[in-house]
Amino acid sequence: MNDLEQFVLSHTGAPYDPQKARDYYLRNRVLKGRRPGAVKESGIGESSSQPPAKTKKPTTRTPAQRRAQRKAKVEALQARLDRLNTLLTELVKQAKARSGVETKESPSKSSTKTASKKTSDLTAKQKNAAAKASEKYREENKETLAKQAEKLQGDIKEVRAKIKEVRDELKASINRSRSKSKT
Repeated sequence: MNDLEQFVLSHTGAPYDPQKARDYYLRNRVLKGRRPGAVKESGIGESSSQPPAKTKKPTTRTPAQRRAQRKAKVEALQARLDRLNTLLTELVKQAKARSGVETKESPSKSSTKTASKKTSDLTAKQKNAAAKASEKYREENKETLAKQAEKLQGDIKEVRAKIKEVRDELKASINRSRSKSKT
């Protein structure tokens, strides 16, 4: 060691002891974490003064639990869509009744007969061919539950929009009939 290093190390009068220095650091350390109100710099050059969003602990769910949750969500959305469709048909009937248009009942599905054969009338070879065709169709038209949920939510939005339109038409026709009756 040269004289300068010796002077720097011994400027306190005692030789440098790394263990003592570490102990002193551990006794007196004050660690400062990130402050919640600190300004965070973004990559664009803008700054944000908002505190960081609290992150949730990741919940560990099994694939079966996630699948069951998605299936329940799809079923709930399907039930909701069915209720909205029935409400829409009822509102359309009311609107047609107010406007004086006669509604024609569509033939029910049970009354229309199809010319298809029953499966008991098919041979084994035809049953196998039908099963393969069915499997191929399922693979081609396979939808995940998440996609089904998104599609159902879109359908719900469309039905809500139709319901709003029909309600507006009903209100307009009621207002027209009231204004005619006043004159």
